[in-house]
Amino acid sequence: MDQTQIGGKKNTVLLPKLTPNTPYSITVSAIYGSGESKDISGNGKTKPLGGVRSLQVTDPTTSTLNVQWEAAEGNVRQYKIYYVPTAGGAEEVAQVSGSTTNTVLKNLMSDTLYTITVVPLYPPGEGKRMSENGKTLSRTPVRNIQVFGPTTNTLNVRWEPASGKVVQYRVVYAPLSGTKPSESILVPGTSTTTLLEQLVPDMPYNVGVVAIYADGEGPPAEDKGTTLPRSGPRNMRVYDATTSSLTVAWEHAEGPVQQYKITYAPTTGDPIEEHTMVPGNRNTVILPNLDPDTPYKINVQAIYPDGPGGDLDGDGRTVGMLGPQNLRVSDEWYTRFRVSWDPAPSRVVGYKLVYSPEGTDQTMETFVGDVTSYQLHNLQPGTTYDLKVLAQYDAGLSGPLIGQGTTLYLNITDLTTYNVGYDTFCMRWTPHRAATSYRLKLNPFDPSNKGGQETTITGSESHYCWDGLTPDALYNATVYTQTPNLEGPG
Repeated sequence: MDQTQIGGKKNTVLLPKLTPNTPYSITVSAIYGSGESKDISGNGKTKPLGGVRSLQVTDPTTSTLNVQWEAAEGNVRQYKIYYVPTAGGAEEVAQVSGSTTNTVLKNLMSDTLYTITVVPLYPPGEGKRMSENGKTLSRTPVRNIQVFGPTTNTLNVRWEPASGKVVQYRVVYAPLSGTKPSESILVPGTSTTTLLEQLVPDMPYNVGVVAIYADGEGPPAEDKGTTLPRSGPRNMRVYDATTSSLTVAWEHAEGPVQQYKITYAPTTGDPIEEHTMVPGNRNTVILPNLDPDTPYKINVQAIYPDGPGGDLDGDGRTVGMLGPQNLRVSDEWYTRFRVSWDPAPSRVVGYKLVYSPEGTDQTMETFVGDVTSYQLHNLQPGTTYDLKVLAQYDAGLSGPLIGQGTTLYLNITDLTTYNVGYDTFCMRWTPHRAATSYRLKLNPFDPSNKGGQETTITGSESHYCWDGLTPDALYNATVYTQTPNLEGPG
């Protein structure tokens, strides 16, 4: 039994440090100088220690539960939170300060019902317990997994995220046939797409996606996809044929083509196969150094990083070494004229012009380049020339285009004699339009006769008289037309 004393003027007192929820008998007596009065007694009972109110378990995830409550009455020092799987298992406990009214329970098992008990701690001991149940979410797998966008060696994969706080996703893939083992890659938990690379062409694959959590893995979700076959190029075109080259074009093959291999060989004679390579981003090539007028077999094959793909065959033919056409001569003069022609129908290096006076073997030639007309100089007046124009190709010369051209005649016409006397005679002629002078020459047929002579007169004169000749003698008179640089044949 405990007792306490108070002053005589007080009539209330607080009894501390009592046991909660306990009935007490209380006796009060007055103390005088001469002694104590008669006791009066009564009964009282302490309240029990309080408990929390409105306990709630909210916001479940696959591994957490949020617990909140209203504070217990009184001087709560701490709260203890006990939690255990309702179906059985080890009980765990968490503690928070007495001023806190919520906490998050972590690292829980997914899809599990928990019993959560909150107990306030008072200085004398534990208060009233209050319990509530809460269930974590199940770890649902990723949803709507799709394998799409195939190429010859890649597959795209996408999915809707799994529930809960995913740390990573493991993407597992394996061929549905063959002995190649499965492979896997890891992607961040924030990603919902990935690209599978270095796959086998034309191969069906099984693809699974597994969510990885901090404390384990979720169930897998699967889909299937097939890589594309190694296709070949399409729609070959062979064009721009020349005597020594062909241009080849095609549409690209599917997938990451590294190179194209072009193989070609003539289909006649003793074919020697040749090949060339171009990068995978090109779809044209010029085949050089071919034989003229020759059919060729052409093959284009796609080369992938891991081997050859499909191919495509085509044909082409180089053109013959065709010559020029339609020879023309113009701008004739006494020592020159212009030779023109229509070009050969295919690409040439240039043209060779061969010419010689008609009926002689005095052949001359010149390479005139890739032009269609040329002026020949230093020719003989009044002379017909045999002409040949040949197209020059890398592989040789075409057949000749043949024609003739004639320089202007540098001579007078209509030469006649008149006023023939005993020892004289005169001669006249039709003047030449280009003459600046005439050289006149007289020779007796019989060298013993006198009168052989030579003289020059102006181009404005068209007659002349000879004298001092031998009577009854035959003479040869010649008129030579002269220009500043030329003299006609007479």
